[in-house]
Amino acid sequence: MRKPGAAATEQSAEELLGIIEAQDMSVKSMAGKSLVVYRDGDRVVSPKATIAADKEGVRYRLDLFDYVFNKHLMTLIRLGEQVSAILYFKKEYRELSYDDFRFEDLTQITIPKDILLSTMLGEVYLRGGERKVYADDEGAHYAEVGSGARGALKNRVLIIEAESGSRDTILFDDKGIPVEARYSDDRETHLVRFLKHKNIDGTEFPVKITIESGPRMLEINFTEVKLNRITPENAFTIPDASLQGFARVE
Repeated sequence: MRKPGAAATEQSAEELLGIIEAQDMSVKSMAGKSLVVYRDGDRVVSPKATIAADKEGVRYRLDLFDYVFNKHLMTLIRLGEQVSAILYFKKEYRELSYDDFRFEDLTQITIPKDILLSTMLGEVYLRGGERKVYADDEGAHYAEVGSGARGALKNRVLIIEAESGSRDTILFDDKGIPVEARYSDDRETHLVRFLKHKNIDGTEFPVKITIESGPRMLEINFTEVKLNRITPENAFTIPDASLQGFARVE
């Protein structure tokens, strides 16, 4: 026998999960430019970033540039489960599987790749595998929304628990827009905040995002975003001539 209110809670969880999945499906391709600030203790890195994504074709490209001199630092291309990385300052070229790819090995930005790359696409990252999903409809929870003001969010909390012991908590504002995602497991917690949204072609897209991971923080400020445009085929290729003089690293 179902407890009083249980059906409503399950329905609420499915509704909130559906909001995330619908937003993800509404963006089939994306191109954007952003300013990135990464802080790890006293170390601060501030590259410019451009990103192109064909989500249906599982094709992604991320380029990092020096903020002051606009020099190319890195190109990262993912085609399905294959990743190619070009490190211009080292004159190195690498090819590896997505499973073996670690973002910190290339950039010294120590944030899990799935959380980082999903967030840079404006997505709420959802872990795969067996999981239990429910909505917490008791009391009020708090998140930083808009300009950083703290707002109470009632009946808008989605909790996802995996068999591995991880627990993800996603908070929504009163419009049903995700504003915070907390990813926790037995090792560490990562906190993603979607601080500012902009309506782009009917989609509420996050244009200011932070990721906190222990003492580390990454801030992403989009200066330009285009959604659901045709992405040129050459956006996901590197001409062989551009790699002359680069050492291939296995």
